[in-house]
Amino acid sequence: MKRRWEGVVIGLLALSLVTITVNCIMTHNLYVTLQAEHDKVMQSLVKQTQLVVELRKKSVLRDFDSLDDLKQWVDVWERENKPTVVSILNHTFVIAGNDELYSQYWDCDDISEAMQRDALRDGYLMSVAVVSVGGVMLDHAGCMVTVENAYWFIETQTGEIVMIVGRD
Repeated sequence: MKRRWEGVVIGLLALSLVTITVNCIMTHNLYVTLQAEHDKVMQSLVKQTQLVVELRKKSVLRDFDSLDDLKQWVDVWERENKPTVVSILNHTFVIAGNDELYSQYWDCDDISEAMQRDALRDGYLMSVAVVSVGGVMLDHAGCMVTVENAYWFIETQTGEIVMIVGRD
């Protein structure tokens, strides 16, 4: 009888050991799965944090850091964003349904407003400015920025940048 109880106890212990082993394996597999999910979440959080940092940089409008930064931004804008005569004419055909002249739909004020919108999108403070000479307003517009303690005019049709006046 004693041997029989010993066999039962050994059987129960063996069954318990198997159950514990299976539970350990399942727990380990669950841990590995959770760790992988944790790693994915952390990677996502890092990307989202980087995005938030970039958006915050762009949400607070700032002046260009230097004249070189402004020139570089304008050069890139001229190459990559400034609409071409062909794209404007294509746009005019689609919108107006006719072949109106380029200058009627895309002149200095249109280009200046497009540059200003793109500067704002990139987080830079830029204004559209009308041109006056000797107090007489000309029929022309460009953009104005503050850089290195001076006001600068950007001739948006050519990309030329000219200092207007220093700030005090």
